[in-house]
Amino acid sequence: MSNIKRNFAYNLILTIAGYVLPLLTYPYISRVLGVVNIGLVNYVDSIINYFVLFAMLGISSLGVREIARVKDDLIKCKEVFSTLLGVNVVLTLFSVVLLLCMTYMVEYFHPYREYLLIGIMKLVFSAFLLEWFFQGMSDFKFITIRSLIIRALYVILVFLFVRAKDDLGIYYFLTVLTIVINAVVNFWYSKRYVSFSFKFLNLRPYLLPVISYGFYRILTSMYTTFNVTYLGSVSDVAQVGYFVTATKLHAILMGIFTAFTTVMVPHVSELLAKSEYGKLRGIADKTFSIIFMISIPIIVLSYFYAPLIIKLIAGFGYEGAIIPFRIVMLLLLVIAMEQIIIQQFLMAIRDSKCIVWLSSIGALVGIIFNILLTARIGSVGAAISWVASEMMILLVSLFYYNKYFKMKIPLKSFLSNLVVSIPYILICLLFSSENMIVNASLSILFSSLWFFISNIYIIKNEHLILFVQSVASKFSNKI
Repeated sequence: MSNIKRNFAYNLILTIAGYVLPLLTYPYISRVLGVVNIGLVNYVDSIINYFVLFAMLGISSLGVREIARVKDDLIKCKEVFSTLLGVNVVLTLFSVVLLLCMTYMVEYFHPYREYLLIGIMKLVFSAFLLEWFFQGMSDFKFITIRSLIIRALYVILVFLFVRAKDDLGIYYFLTVLTIVINAVVNFWYSKRYVSFSFKFLNLRPYLLPVISYGFYRILTSMYTTFNVTYLGSVSDVAQVGYFVTATKLHAILMGIFTAFTTVMVPHVSELLAKSEYGKLRGIADKTFSIIFMISIPIIVLSYFYAPLIIKLIAGFGYEGAIIPFRIVMLLLLVIAMEQIIIQQFLMAIRDSKCIVWLSSIGALVGIIFNILLTARIGSVGAAISWVASEMMILLVSLFYYNKYFKMKIPLKSFLSNLVVSIPYILICLLFSSENMIVNASLSILFSSLWFFISNIYIIKNEHLILFVQSVASKFSNKI
């Protein structure tokens, strides 16, 4: 367990830094570039991300599991690495040709040509990021140190070179440059473990999983990435700016949960291989209880103080992001639960039919809601579409979770956390006058006190109790 905790710490630092460091620049960038330019660059980036998605297919999902499974066998490790990287490069070359044709031959994209050409660098170098390889090897220390350095450099460069609205191209270039540098460093460092070789190419065992997982990722994008792309196509880029701003805080908080689930994937795969279902159930219940404990209070506070949060993140002119933000924050709980069920468990059993069903249902719901709502109510419709899709996926995934593992979510824990969250609403209502910053600070203070009281003395959450005891013990030893 010490390795898991250490890897979680590294991945948590990495994930938080991955969102917090850009968030340091976002209040500055949103004010300098304005909502229209923010929307434009994110719309273009969503198009590029679709091409990256087609180039990667299911390589990132499959790679983590396969590398984790064979990391102690050098020959098998080289086989997995060479095959997946080879497939990725071929698909990337095909995607680059397709993107160039679209950029120059489709008139609709001519106004975005400058930014699409910058995005091609992101598409090319994404093939050599190899994050799946290092996650499978559980080398989170390297990933963390490398990413912190490069992202800190990115923050510095943004403040130095992005000074006016006309610097939008520079901003996007610097954003893409982080992918380029990460890819170069990753590919060079990967040679310490393995090297690419044509003689280790073995497509047969991996081609079908790559396609099936890729199909899942493409369908998944129909209710995640598709929201931005479709919103920019049927509305205007200002609405994209509102939607992207609304998702900023959600992405940071979601990243904390993702850090834990990402680290646990290789461990869950190992336990499944050994059929240790008792330990698996313990991991699931522990993760669920942590998510319930943290996410529900955050959702309540975010709802009441959405105007202040959006103002702090983006400044004036982004009031259109308030309602989408309130809607999207519900996903903090929904997606966190999905990650436990799908990423940790369902994907690990290699049942492609189950994964395809989940993604198909989510894609269908997402497309229907987007068509019905997004063109009419813009970013609000995109937010509702996303929530509806994720809710449906969660419900269906719970069915498969019970079918394959005979496990259910700890309903008692969920209801307990829901009940003890009622005082958070009362606290927010009590401190809801015009002085938002002072009242938000008081709300956070009293909510934090209630958080510890309710979870330690009422719910008696063993994980929080152990954490508090550990901190108290270390503090008393220093004294």
